[in-house]
Amino acid sequence: MTLRSRFLVIESSGRFVEIKLRIIYRMTLDAKFDRIARSTLLLSLMLLYATLAVTSFVHLDLARDMRTAADIVDGIRFPLLGPILAGHVHLGSGWYYLLALLQTLGQGWVGTVLLLALLSSLQFPLAYLAGKAWLNRSAGVYWALLMMIPSWSMFEQIYPGHPQLLGVCVAAMLLCALRYYRNGRHRYFLGTALAFSLALHAHPSALVMLTVVAAVLVLAWRRHHLTHVRLIQFVSVACIPFAPLIVDQLLNGFSLLQGIGGYVNSDNFSRTSYSNYLPLLWQLSGGGLRYWLAGIIGIPETLSWVVAIGVAALMALGIAGVLTLAATNDRIARFAMFMLPMGVLILIYMRGGFPYYMITALRIALLGCVAVGLANLAAAMRWRDGLSWLLGVSCIAGYLYVASAIFRIEREGAWPLAFQPIFNTTADWHEHHPRAIMPAGAMKKSGQWLCSAGAIAVHGAYAIHLIHGYSRMCVPSAARAIWCWAAPTRYASIG
Repeated sequence: MTLRSRFLVIESSGRFVEIKLRIIYRMTLDAKFDRIARSTLLLSLMLLYATLAVTSFVHLDLARDMRTAADIVDGIRFPLLGPILAGHVHLGSGWYYLLALLQTLGQGWVGTVLLLALLSSLQFPLAYLAGKAWLNRSAGVYWALLMMIPSWSMFEQIYPGHPQLLGVCVAAMLLCALRYYRNGRHRYFLGTALAFSLALHAHPSALVMLTVVAAVLVLAWRRHHLTHVRLIQFVSVACIPFAPLIVDQLLNGFSLLQGIGGYVNSDNFSRTSYSNYLPLLWQLSGGGLRYWLAGIIGIPETLSWVVAIGVAALMALGIAGVLTLAATNDRIARFAMFMLPMGVLILIYMRGGFPYYMITALRIALLGCVAVGLANLAAAMRWRDGLSWLLGVSCIAGYLYVASAIFRIEREGAWPLAFQPIFNTTADWHEHHPRAIMPAGAMKKSGQWLCSAGAIAVHGAYAIHLIHGYSRMCVPSAARAIWCWAAPTRYASIG
């Protein structure tokens, strides 16, 4: 090789290295920008979700729980049992102690419900991480965005309570299960147990995730040589949140078993029917959105059907994408196609009617499958970025539209209230009646006014609110008046 040839080779090599360095630099910048964009998106979703807490209503269950939490803060009593469900079964008392902590940090009603909403909003980054653990980052972004579509779970934001924590617990559980499948680390094995236990504290409808728990245990046995010690650790971690409840049962003769027996023999359980299967599928997909649009906001029926069916069609497309993944021997996709139908069956067996909060756990899993399926199809069509923008704009715009309507209706003092379908989503809608409600932001002024005098009488919508919102602090005295007997300091601490 001549000297000139050598110089040409060196020059060509130098240009190649320069081009390669430029490509690496550009890829690094793109990756950094994508990371910042994803973080900004997730933070925005969390803030949008939490902001709606200022419109939340005061209702019977929340007032009861706030009063119990206030007693804990003041050192008056420390309950071992949690809220009672369906008049028969008690949850663990962990919810009361968490609410007491939020009261201490929030320093008022608005601060408490805002902190509760922020805690619940962690479901968005957890869903993103779960989608990433299953397939890729695009699946995680789609999952978080799809959770912004208005549905039955949006009522958890305006009727705050322990079910509002169901979403974050289920998302954490799915993340731990997926990561355990990927890397087999013991902390994710135990994390699945803890998250499932906490989800049951949020609401027993988390039992639809039983197949996930079973799958994790089978995985630990077949792939990671599950020992007796690790199984005992799994059960022990799951029992930690139930420790106060277990102590109460040991002291009081396992009354929980009697409560479960009473529930099984009640109308709630005896009205279970397979005929609810298809209606439940509709409520999991487009039914909740249609109720928000037509039942609450009042847009034309035809338009509400078109939008809801469009969302259901998008979900069907995502499920088709998961089926194509299952055909390529993706074991998670195959399990998901078994878990979702089984989850619907478990939900049917749990209760004859399905309040809005019983839809949440299964819907989060469904949205995860839809997100992964859409990400799979988008990758095949090389349209990841386009689908990200389409979902981002449409899901956030839909959420903002419904949220702004909530602000408007609340300001007008004419919230359309009906028992059905809110407390039985698969049933026919009852006639809606406008009702003035007490938003979280008005609680401080209400409490200050109630504390300003001794014996006071209130009437109309405000009286109805006090009866249903302060039931343990007020007693009926006449047909149109209530007399408040609670100590002024107690009013100041909760309102």
